[in-house]
Amino acid sequence: MTILYYIVIINLLSYYLMWKDKQAAKGSNRRMAEKNLFLLAFFGGSVGIYMGTQRPIYHKTSKWTFRKGIPIILISQIILVFFYFYQKLI
Repeated sequence: MTILYYIVIINLLSYYLMWKDKQAAKGSNRRMAEKNLFLLAFFGGSVGIYMGTQRPIYHKTSKWTFRKGIPIILISQIILVFFYFYQKLI
């Protein structure tokens, strides 16, 4: 259950930070480094980052690394979770 809480919290945080970075971009304020967003995605926040690239935020959609990289991370994480639970069942 603790892992589930972690996943929910990191994805909510990731989505919030994508929204906050979008607002900073509109106002020419200080921005978040892209590597930090990728680190969040790598450590479990890939769903939140991916959702931040979709409607209504549409943040970082022109960046190739976000259009291709985040879905690759997300698919990799789904595969890892699938194999983890598959091993538990055997």
